[in-house]
Amino acid sequence: MSTETNKTIVQRMVTAINQQNLAEIDAVFAPDLAQEWKSVTLPWLYSTFAEHYVEITEMLAEDDRVVFWGDTSGLHTSEVEGIAPTGRRWTNKGVFLLRLQAGKPGEVKIAEIRGLFDNLNLIKQFGITITPAADQREE
Repeated sequence: MSTETNKTIVQRMVTAINQQNLAEIDAVFAPDLAQEWKSVTLPWLYSTFAEHYVEITEMLAEDDRVVFWGDTSGLHTSEVEGIAPTGRRWTNKGVFLLRLQAGKPGEVKIAEIRGLFDNLNLIKQFGITITPAADQREE
C-alpha cells in the first residue's frame, strides 16, 4: 500500500462525496464504513447542507494514514445542532484523518475517517450568537 495510492483513494472519496456518487463510495470505503456513510452520514450531510462541497487544500500521507485540510461550503437547509435552517451560504475549514487498509489483492479501502471542523465559525455564519450563561461570565 503506497502513500500515493492512499492519497488517490482519498481524492476519489472527496470527488464521490461532492458528486453524490454512492457507487464510488462502495469502491473506496470498506463495506461497513460504506454502509454507514450511505445510510446515515451522507443523507444527513446532503439534506442539512445543500450544495455541499469539499476541496482538499493540503494532503499528507504516511504508512496507512492520510490527513487532509479541506475547505467546505454549502447552503444551510435543515436543522443542525438545534439551529433551524437559515438558507444561508457558508464556508468552513476542517481537518480529516483517514486510515486505509488492504482488502482483496491489489485493493485498498478507507477503513476509518475522523474529522474536526470549526463549528463556531459555522454557526456564526448562520447568524447565531453564543453568550455564556451569567454564572460563567467573567466579571
